[in-house]
Amino acid sequence: DMYMTGFHFVGNPDDNCLVYLLPSLVLDTPIKFWTAVVTTFFLCFFGPEILRRWLATASKEKPEGKLYRIAQVVQVRTLNVLCVMHAYLIMLLSMTFSIEIFMSIVLGLALGRSHLSGEQKVQTLCCLVNDAVSPMKQDSPVTGRV
Repeated sequence: DMYMTGFHFVGNPDDNCLVYLLPSLVLDTPIKFWTAVVTTFFLCFFGPEILRRWLATASKEKPEGKLYRIAQVVQVRTLNVLCVMHAYLIMLLSMTFSIEIFMSIVLGLALGRSHLSGEQKVQTLCCLVNDAVSPMKQDSPVTGRV
């Protein structure tokens, strides 16, 4: 069942046990709970950067021939699906309404983005997907620039 009272700290003996994404993953002990918090942190810390680098690599390839171009588009679309799945997974984790899990999401995403990307301007996954699958860059009708 969902909590309809908003965010809460775990540890109150009157609260129900937290279910971590699947019915079989009931966090009924402190070890299980804190393992889930750490797992969530690392999922948020490394996940977006791994997907971003994989997508950047796939989009930099300039394949020759129609078959290779189709393979590149399929690869980029598959990575786009993985990015969306990752985002929804994080959303579902935040909807556990556990303050500890929510803070591990925020810290993981913020620290991962600041520590793992060595670039001054960090490009989001959405921008990489759009740049990777456009066959040619065209001028914007509003600004005249890409």
